[in-house]
Amino acid sequence: MKILLLTDTHGNLHLINHFAQKHNVDAVIHTGDFGIYAVDRDQISRYPERELSLRIHHSKFLPKNVLKRAFKMPIEEKVDVIMEEHLLGEFECYHKKLIEFDVPVYVAVGNHEDVNVVREIERNQLNIPNLHVLNESSDVILDDWIRVIGVGGNFIHFNFFESRHSDKFYPSMRFVQWCELYEKFVLPTKDFIEEKQREKEELLHESKLPSSKKKKNQYKRDIENKIQNEIKEYISSRPEVWMLTHVSP
Repeated sequence: MKILLLTDTHGNLHLINHFAQKHNVDAVIHTGDFGIYAVDRDQISRYPERELSLRIHHSKFLPKNVLKRAFKMPIEEKVDVIMEEHLLGEFECYHKKLIEFDVPVYVAVGNHEDVNVVREIERNQLNIPNLHVLNESSDVILDDWIRVIGVGGNFIHFNFFESRHSDKFYPSMRFVQWCELYEKFVLPTKDFIEEKQREKEELLHESKLPSSKKKKNQYKRDIENKIQNEIKEYISSRPEVWMLTHVSP
């Protein structure tokens, strides 16, 4: 089985079929910044202004005077430019079933995706043929022996211990995701799950943490590092397990 590894296509999704055909592969693994965005104007108008500005600023086709104004123009004008010039990439074509991926594509999402659209795909509310989003609750077996698992999003220490289901636009890794990943794929024993559940409860209820801010942050980091190191040790000892992240902790 031939597998193609890609990352950071940022909406240039034609590259996936192009390279899949060029190298005659059976599947594609993508490690984030895929280009998963909404297609509805109302949803896009609620995007963070910085995200809209970046899409305009990095365009290769707009005039220089427009690029220079990317961070200064009113949000409605930004949305107009993005919609007219299709600056969110080619996901819309796959969303509307105008184009399909030629082979299965497995994605651990990046930090420049619309987390709400990602959730729709995860919950099977939005079906894009041959597109599969990997998260802490899912895996895939390739070629009857390779187990692919993943946690997507950006790794930011200050919000690592927030609830996974926030209303923020950008996908972001959460401590609870790493715990769920470990519970499901690494060491799914009753004792381990109970131990990690206690740790999660302590971390998600600030009153149970050490009183001083310094000790509290260090306590969080210690548990965070423990979980991640155990996962990394497991992955390194199992060549048949492939772990995908966009930004490695």
